[in-house]
Amino acid sequence: MLRPRWYKVFRDLSLHKTRTLLVVLSIAVGVFAFGAVVAARDNILHELHDSYLSINPAGAIITTEPFDDELVEAVGRMEAVAQAEGRRTVLARIQIGPNEWYDLELFVLPDNGQMTVNIVQAEAGAWPPPDHALLLERSALPRVHARIGDTVLVEIAGGEQRRIPIAGTTHDLSTVPAVIAGKAFGYINLDTLEWLGGTGDYDQIYNQMMIVVAEHPLDENHIRHVADQVAEKIERSGRTVDTTEVPTPQQHPAELVLPTILLILSGLGALALLLAMFLIINTIEAIMTQQVRQIGILKAVGTRNRIIMELYFGMVLI
Repeated sequence: MLRPRWYKVFRDLSLHKTRTLLVVLSIAVGVFAFGAVVAARDNILHELHDSYLSINPAGAIITTEPFDDELVEAVGRMEAVAQAEGRRTVLARIQIGPNEWYDLELFVLPDNGQMTVNIVQAEAGAWPPPDHALLLERSALPRVHARIGDTVLVEIAGGEQRRIPIAGTTHDLSTVPAVIAGKAFGYINLDTLEWLGGTGDYDQIYNQMMIVVAEHPLDENHIRHVADQVAEKIERSGRTVDTTEVPTPQQHPAELVLPTILLILSGLGALALLLAMFLIINTIEAIMTQQVRQIGILKAVGTRNRIIMELYFGMVLI
C-alpha cells in the first residue's frame, strides 16, 4: 500500500496529464539526443578507422600515362615499396533525367575482382563486375535516382552513349560519398570499358599506380619521398606523370570532418538536455506556487519539512 503522501504526488501529476506528458517527453528527447551522440561518437570513429585500414589504403596514388603489369612489378620490387598495384580510371557521365547528367568516375577492376590495395568490397548484387554491366558505389544510387536492376545511359569521355544495367553496388572506403564528392563512382571490367568505347589495348591498361610504403606508413613526408622516387621511375620508362596524390596517412577522408560534426551534435544534445532541466524546474516551481496553501496546511498539521521536500523531490524523480 502506498503512503497517503504519495497519493498526493500521483494526484498532482494526474490532474495535469498534458503538462506531465510534455515534461516527460522533453526529458526523454534531451537524454536520448545527448546520450546517443556521446555513445555513438567513439564507435563511429573507431569503426570507420578500423574499416578503412582493412582495405589496405594506398599511401600514394600516381596518375600517369597508360602502363602495363611490367611497370607495376618493377615498382613493387623497389626497396621502399611494400605493395604496388595498377588501376585504370575513366571519366564519364550518367543520365539522371531528361537532358540532365551527373558526373561519373569509372574504375576498371580485375576480371576476378581480386585487389590488394584500396580494396573495393561487394555490397549487393553481382560481383565481380560482369561484362557489359555497371556496379555503383552504394552512396551513388540516391544521387543518380536508380536502383539495382535499372538500366541507365552512360557516356565515357570520347566514347559512345550506351545503355547499361546496374548489376550491383559496392562499398568503397577509398572514395568519399557521392553527395560530398559531387560525382558518382562506378566499377566495370576491361571488356565493358572497350564496349563503352574506351581503350582496346589489353597491355597498357592502367593509368594509376597505387603504392603502400614498406616503412613509416604514418609519416607523410616519408610517403611523399617514396612517391617521388616511384614517379621518377615511371618517367624514366618514358611516361609523363600527371599528378601525385598523398592522402592523409591511414585516415579516411571523413575522419577530418566527423569530429566537428559530432561535436556540434553533442552540443545540440547537451542543449536539449539543459532545456529539459529548465522545464522541470519551471514546472515544479509552478506547481509549488499553486500549492502554497496546501504546503501551509501540511505544516499547520505538523508535517515536517523533510516530508514536504520528499513529496516534491519524488515528483521530480517521477
